[in-house]
Amino acid sequence: MSHPAVRFEVKLALYVAVIAVVSMWIYQGSTRNEFVWDSTQYLIIYVDHISSLSLENLKWMATSLEFHNWHPLTWLSWAIDYQIYDGLVPWGFHFSNNLLHAINSVVLFIFILMVFGLVAPGSGKFVLKQDNPSLIAALLAALLFAVHPQHVESVAWVAERKDLLCQLFLLLSLITYIKYVTCQQTSRTKWYVITLILYFLAVMSKPMAVTFPVVLLLVDVYPLRRTALFNPVIGSIRQQSWFSLAIEKIPFFLLSFILILTTLLAQKTAIVDMSLAERVVNAVHSTILYLEKFMMPFALNPHYPYFEIAKAGSLLKGTIVFFAFAAITIATVLAWRKQRPAWAIAWLLYLVTLSPVLGLIQVGAQGAADRYSYFPTLPLYLLVAGGIFSILKNGKSYQQGLLLLFTTGLIMVFGFQAMQQIMVWKSEISLWTHVAKLSPEKLFAHNNLGIAYKNIGDYENALIQFNAGGEENSGPNSIYAWRGITYMHLARFQESIGDLVKLGAAAESRPELVVDTSCIQYNIGWNFAQLGMYPEAIELFSRVDVSSGSGSNAIAWLSELNANKPQTDAVNVSQDLPGICENLIPSRARSQRK
Repeated sequence: MSHPAVRFEVKLALYVAVIAVVSMWIYQGSTRNEFVWDSTQYLIIYVDHISSLSLENLKWMATSLEFHNWHPLTWLSWAIDYQIYDGLVPWGFHFSNNLLHAINSVVLFIFILMVFGLVAPGSGKFVLKQDNPSLIAALLAALLFAVHPQHVESVAWVAERKDLLCQLFLLLSLITYIKYVTCQQTSRTKWYVITLILYFLAVMSKPMAVTFPVVLLLVDVYPLRRTALFNPVIGSIRQQSWFSLAIEKIPFFLLSFILILTTLLAQKTAIVDMSLAERVVNAVHSTILYLEKFMMPFALNPHYPYFEIAKAGSLLKGTIVFFAFAAITIATVLAWRKQRPAWAIAWLLYLVTLSPVLGLIQVGAQGAADRYSYFPTLPLYLLVAGGIFSILKNGKSYQQGLLLLFTTGLIMVFGFQAMQQIMVWKSEISLWTHVAKLSPEKLFAHNNLGIAYKNIGDYENALIQFNAGGEENSGPNSIYAWRGITYMHLARFQESIGDLVKLGAAAESRPELVVDTSCIQYNIGWNFAQLGMYPEAIELFSRVDVSSGSGSNAIAWLSELNANKPQTDAVNVSQDLPGICENLIPSRARSQRK
């Protein structure tokens, strides 16, 4: 092996170590965080399905459509964590997320070097770029990716293991696809099969992988130059017709088609009815929002409000957003016409990979989410790397020095900001306090913060948040359920009865609400008993289904009340009899346990 090759390998290993260490150091604070938001529901509600790698559990992972998605590989990764860390240990699950993000940052570094090798090959042959400008440019871009605050949601939120796994396998698929296109004919089948397998693993991690076949076609155009649009620069790459390239992608499209059908089946009950105009406006706004947060990652919100142009001040912002979208599109078209295809391909890759989560088919109430930008922003890091490379290669010494100083400072600023953002995800209280502060109009943020306070016994603050949430929220996280229980803990029994009656009426009129009606009846009866209204209490306890979770408690109350009818004052309602039923909404009640 020649001396320069050894030097390159040493540099490569050093840069890989730097990226991994910096990434792990930035995110080390997340190992002190709790399970929050959907993480508690994924892991605690379904703990029986991830607590062992039994055949039955593996079958459940492969067929489960829980939370409106199919992602068996993500379930499997949590099950493996459960075995490694001997249970639901928050620091361990967070550490695994941190490790995956560090690996993604390293793989991105390698991928950038491969793209450099395609764009400017040496002697017409494809090789991993080994010159110092390429290595430094790839290193700085990968470090920016590793520390960027926009990625905190995907890393510090255990539920978003999906993002990390999906990106890992998509990046690896792109790398092996490049190998497939550039290798000798005898090795092509091997690399094609490996690419397809890696894509299947990405599909099993998150439905967002669905656009990958289109990504491959765009990569065929540039930088691979497999079409007649651009002259080839690498001898081993043969140009082909669009038809041949599309035929080549059939297995990938079939996997995508199956994934689309599965996802639509899983999400059919979560689709929100909004007009096409509303969805298009929000989609364009989200497209620019992610670019804005890429450049200025501040005031990051775990649940961005749905963009409504009718709101005060939104018309001007909406106009600016549409002009920005149009300006970027026009600029990339002009660059294309000047034989600079990288900008147009990057813009198309960004739009294509972002399309599944732009809300054109709206699922849920969020207008945008930082986790959706984890994979789609990769083209931006490639452009950043290309810009840094250009200055390092062709710029003057002072320009190179200023660039390195600026980029290093930016990495430090973004790293500090990421560490602050990680603390937002420390607990349910810190998370929902942050969301309520950024979006005070968000009813669910106040309700979730109220639930968090209720779970630690801070009922006064819980009540403040439930009341801030407003009366309109009568969905599955209904204010009536949680405020009704909170009133019980505060001995405000009449007000509790009022909320529980409203919850019962909502449950009768809206069968989709997942509530325990027996728990409602039991709690109303319990409130009556506290008020000394024993006949009313007996009537409500009698309505409780004896086979329900509240059945035995209701029987205990009925036995005591019926035995003491002549002297009901003798009933000790505070010590000797069962207490409150907390499982008005069973799944959420379990998910909030610490």
